[in-house]
Amino acid sequence: MCPPEQEPADAPAAAADLPPDPRPERRRPGRLRRWLLRPFVWGLVLVVALACGLYELAQSRFARERVLALAIARTSDFLHRPVTIASAEYSLFPGADIVLHDVRIPGPHPEDPPLATAELVHVTLPWGDLRRGIVRLESIDVVRPHLHLIFNPDGTSNLPKLGAPGGGPRRFEVRIGRILVQDGEFELNQRRYQLSVDARAIWGRLIGSGRRLDALATAQEVSTSLPGGRPYRVSYSGKGSLLLDRGRLELATARIAGPDLEAQVRGTISWRAGAHVDLRFSGTGESRIANRLGYLDEPLGGRFEIAGGRVLVDPHAWSYAGRVTASRIDFREWTVTALAADLDGRPKGLAIGVRRAAYGGGSIAGKVFVDTASNAPRGKPVELDLGFRDVAVETVLDTEKAPLHGLSGAGSGHLLYRCSSAAMLAGSGHAEVRIAARSAALGLPVDGQGTVALARGILTSRDIRVTAPRQAATGELTVDLARRSGRLDLHLDTGDAPAITRLIPRQPAGKAAAPAPPPFWLPTAGHGHAEGRLAFTRTTWSFGLGLDLADAASPALAAPAAVRGSLTLTPAAVEGLDVELSRSALAGASEVRVAGRVPLAGPDGRLRRGEQISLAVDLAAWPAGEVAQFLTPQAPALGGTVSGHV
Repeated sequence: MCPPEQEPADAPAAAADLPPDPRPERRRPGRLRRWLLRPFVWGLVLVVALACGLYELAQSRFARERVLALAIARTSDFLHRPVTIASAEYSLFPGADIVLHDVRIPGPHPEDPPLATAELVHVTLPWGDLRRGIVRLESIDVVRPHLHLIFNPDGTSNLPKLGAPGGGPRRFEVRIGRILVQDGEFELNQRRYQLSVDARAIWGRLIGSGRRLDALATAQEVSTSLPGGRPYRVSYSGKGSLLLDRGRLELATARIAGPDLEAQVRGTISWRAGAHVDLRFSGTGESRIANRLGYLDEPLGGRFEIAGGRVLVDPHAWSYAGRVTASRIDFREWTVTALAADLDGRPKGLAIGVRRAAYGGGSIAGKVFVDTASNAPRGKPVELDLGFRDVAVETVLDTEKAPLHGLSGAGSGHLLYRCSSAAMLAGSGHAEVRIAARSAALGLPVDGQGTVALARGILTSRDIRVTAPRQAATGELTVDLARRSGRLDLHLDTGDAPAITRLIPRQPAGKAAAPAPPPFWLPTAGHGHAEGRLAFTRTTWSFGLGLDLADAASPALAAPAAVRGSLTLTPAAVEGLDVELSRSALAGASEVRVAGRVPLAGPDGRLRRGEQISLAVDLAAWPAGEVAQFLTPQAPALGGTVSGHV
């Protein structure tokens, strides 16, 4: 048997000389999955599962109850009152959306009415700014809140003591996109007011310790309604200090600006024993703010300033006051200048003490009271108790656009008038008026007196008595103030007829036209009696005149004559003309009677298209020269008399 074959001793060296195997060495399978991929996947699954679990836990009934209990506890600690919330709903993504139902903050004692309630409070806030020490609330909606403040006679109130236990140094900033209060109600002791607020772009900051917090706040747009008024939109900025240990807010300065108002405010608000509000304010504004707020329907114009303003609220009452001045106030066609008045607002209403006001060269002073506590569906009751002195008659006639001119007098008297702010000219009252004559250079100087009654916007005066040089008149007046229409009936005893006929309205001449001569039919001399009836509306007027004159003269008469008859003057024509002129002489009587219609020229000096003179003339031995002058002023001089019918 042959022994097994053995390798030579130098075999390893020979093997080393062989070329290397080009294939890489195979690693053990699954190492990457075991050490990197699997932990990442399982970790991600664990995180997702944990997040889902936390989300489900946050949305669970247990979590809701715990969050609600925590919110109630924190709020109760801050207000030192057992706050109650019926239920809460919230979602956490993408931001926090919190809805609280039936929120109630009780009064200081169990038997007291609650300080505040709300049917629903809805708050929306993102999470992004919380890490920077900023609370940014997108919106706060409060539905049907009721705030009831009680100030007791002993100086206490139902306001809570604010501040959480502890309280080291802090810096807190809040930004609110919008606050909306719907269908709210504010109750102060026993008085109730509707409360609605729509505020946007609100920013606030509190800096300080638990005892004192310095505050800054701004709001770009705040809309709210004053009692009985329309919503009014303003912007607000202010700074102050919240003294929690004293229960007081010290407002260093605040600025309120609206479309017609700019005011500065400072003062204190205290809610501990001796609770009170004491605010001082001043500012400027436009009087049309009364229209914008809905307190007055008639347009009001002019700028005013208010100084020394003060708002006081204490356990017994509340009030506000101030001094108002204005260089000019326009109401309808009336303009009052140099106005100075004192405001005094209380629960019953606003009293305006007019210390002085200039009108028509005279002065007005007295009181105006606005019943702001009234529950009238439209407008507030207004009472005027005013005295006036030396008011020019011509100014009043011009303001009222009365178709009379050429009177001169100064009126004085007293007016008591009650109306609604929604219909200032539809009220009732009475006035006593005295007129003193002024210079004849200003017109026919008149003296007189009368009483005026107003009933639902209708002004009447049945005992007008007026005298002037060689004149005495009595009459009755009726005017509808809202419609600017009325009637004046006069009985005149005159020793100078031309002085009265100059008061008759005339059509204005054109700008380039020379002053027109008096119409041929107006007397330039005469004395006797006259009956007049002036009727006017916003757009037109008519003046009916009945004449019984002796020794009358006119541009068409060469010698005086007696005049009897009637006519009606309008801006367009002499209507209903029926006038008889007569003279008595030793040789016999002469008469002329004219009846018909005479159109009047317009402002351009021409008759209106289609207008014609329509007259019937009866003559009995009337001088021919006067007849010719009546037909045309350029007629040649004629002698003799004319009789007949034309």
